[in-house]
Amino acid sequence: MSEFQQQNTNQTTRIHGKMYYDAFKHGWMPSLAYFVFLSVNFPHKRFKVEETGLNTKVLYKHLSVLREKGLLEYKNGVVSIISNKKIIQKYHFHSGFRLFTKENTLKGIKQFLKSVPIISNLYRQKKMIAVKENFRRTYAYLKQNPLAKVKVKAYKALLKFSKDHDIHTIRPIQLSLCKAGEILSCSKPTAVKIRKYLNNVDIAKYQRNFKLIAKQVSEEYAKQAISHNKENGSKFTFYNSGNLYEEHSPIFVLQLSNPLGLGSVVGNRGISSVKKK
Repeated sequence: MSEFQQQNTNQTTRIHGKMYYDAFKHGWMPSLAYFVFLSVNFPHKRFKVEETGLNTKVLYKHLSVLREKGLLEYKNGVVSIISNKKIIQKYHFHSGFRLFTKENTLKGIKQFLKSVPIISNLYRQKKMIAVKENFRRTYAYLKQNPLAKVKVKAYKALLKFSKDHDIHTIRPIQLSLCKAGEILSCSKPTAVKIRKYLNNVDIAKYQRNFKLIAKQVSEEYAKQAISHNKENGSKFTFYNSGNLYEEHSPIFVLQLSNPLGLGSVVGNRGISSVKKK
């Protein structure tokens, strides 16, 4: 069992999507991490700065940002986080999506928040696969039963979706490290750290990626193909059970049907398209 799974499962913190978007877009994500940490560890929402055990100089820097955002107040070393009711009014909890986390350490919360766009991207791919499979079943049914009666709404939805998507091609969930860095607008070393985090908490594994390039070929043909690719500096190619495979860039593979197993991570919209200014 991972360290993530061993944490207190009764403590779940909700972060509204609009709050996350605002922090991600306007560059106050580190301060949001402090806000989540304080909310998790001080559920009564009132505490003294020295009780946090954090570096006070750094803490006050983030408290200043959070006060500007209207999320808390502090006076004479006493911090008061605004009530859930006020947060709901501020970010309209009844619309959009919510993030849930069971992380309770500052480091874990920071890693979780940085990982959300990646989790969102993988989860959206998973949802798209389910949508394509549903439309493909509808298409196959109508093709076999051209006179069958289907709901007009379902038929229109199929036609509309088919204009922009190929329902007959369903690719597995995947995301390269290079693309992950692009989504996060970060350096490769940072993307590697996020990869390690996702792997350690069993959300997404980063694994070797092989593509089938030829089925049921002779061993002689395979040897020639492998030799040719090696001489030309092409991708690593190998022969197994009569099939020829080619290795491509490693990919992220989602491990959980519901990322984090904690509730809705992305709701109806993805996050990966958000870019920091």
